[in-house]
Amino acid sequence: LDEAGLPPELAGRLQMPALPFRMTTRMVRELGLFRTDSRARRLAQRWTVLAGRYRTRMQQSLAAEGMPTALLWVAAAESAFDPRAESSAGAAGLWQFMPDTARSFGLRVNTWVDERRDPEHSTRAAVRYLRDLHARLGSWELAFAAYNMGYTNLLRSIRKYNTNDFDTLATLEAGLPWETTHYVPRILSLAVAAEPRGLRDHHHRPEAPVTWEDVEVQRSLPLAAIAREGQVSEASCASSTPPSCAPARRRRPAERPSCCTSLSAAGPRCAPPSRASRRPPRGATCCATGRPSTRWPPASAPGPRRCSACPGWPTTAGWAPAPCC
Repeated sequence: LDEAGLPPELAGRLQMPALPFRMTTRMVRELGLFRTDSRARRLAQRWTVLAGRYRTRMQQSLAAEGMPTALLWVAAAESAFDPRAESSAGAAGLWQFMPDTARSFGLRVNTWVDERRDPEHSTRAAVRYLRDLHARLGSWELAFAAYNMGYTNLLRSIRKYNTNDFDTLATLEAGLPWETTHYVPRILSLAVAAEPRGLRDHHHRPEAPVTWEDVEVQRSLPLAAIAREGQVSEASCASSTPPSCAPARRRRPAERPSCCTSLSAAGPRCAPPSRASRRPPRGATCCATGRPSTRWPPASAPGPRRCSACPGWPTTAGWAPAPCC
C-alpha cells in the first residue's frame, strides 16, 4: 500500500464494493494513481460527475437481474457515459457493443434503428452479456477481460498458457493485450474509489439524472413539434432521443406535464399527399393575380413552403392552401 501511495490510515477505512475480486499488487497500483497522478484523479472525478446522468437507471437494471451495481463502471471505462461514443473499430453506445454482439443479445442494429445508442436497451443487453461472461469464466476479472478483448480471444489465451488466472495471464508477454491488462484494474479501482468511503472527492457532485418518457405518435413529427407540446426546449428533446431512433417513437424530458394525450389526440389531419396531388387541380387560379395558371409553380411565386395548418403538405406561397386544410 505504501508503494502505491495510499496512506495506511486511508487504506484501513476503504469500503469495498459488492463485487468479489482479489486485491492484487496491480490493482493497488492502479488505485494509488487516484492519489498520486493528477491526470488520473481528474479523469476519475469527471467520470464520477458524468455517472449521475444514468447511474440510477443502470443500478435499477443491474439490481433487477441480481447483479452487482458496481458493474456500471464498465460503461465509464468504455465510453465515459457518452451514448454517442463510437470507436474506430465500429463499437458504439454507452457499453460499446459491436454490431454482431449487439444483435446476439437482442438489440436492433440496422439502417433505421441502432439500439446500441439507447441507454435503456443497451444497459439491459450489457447486463445479460456480463452475466453470461461471468457464468462461463467464473471470475469478474476474466469477465471484464473478455468484454474488452473478446471471449474467443481470451479462451485462446487461456488454452495456450493453461491458466485461468488473470494476474498470471497479465504478467506473461503475450498473455493479454496491453490495453486489457490496464482495463480490468481500472474498472475495479473505479468501483472502490466511487464508494461513499472511497477516494472520490465529495466536492464534485454528480450531474442530475436524465429522466424522460416515451411518447407514441401516430405519424412522423419533427422534434420541434414534440418539444412545443411538451413545453421543453428542442435541444433537451433531441438529447433525450437516441440517434437513429425509430421514427414512430420519440422521447421528451420528464420535467413537464405529459403531452402524450395531446399528441395522440391530434392524429393525422390529412392523408400524406402523393406526388401527383402536389399539383394544383385543373382550372385553379393564382391567389395573387386571379388568372388561370399555365405554369407550375407560377413564375412569380417564391420557393416551396409548408402549410401552417398541415405541416406534412408542401405548398407554394402564391397558391391557396390545399383542400384538406
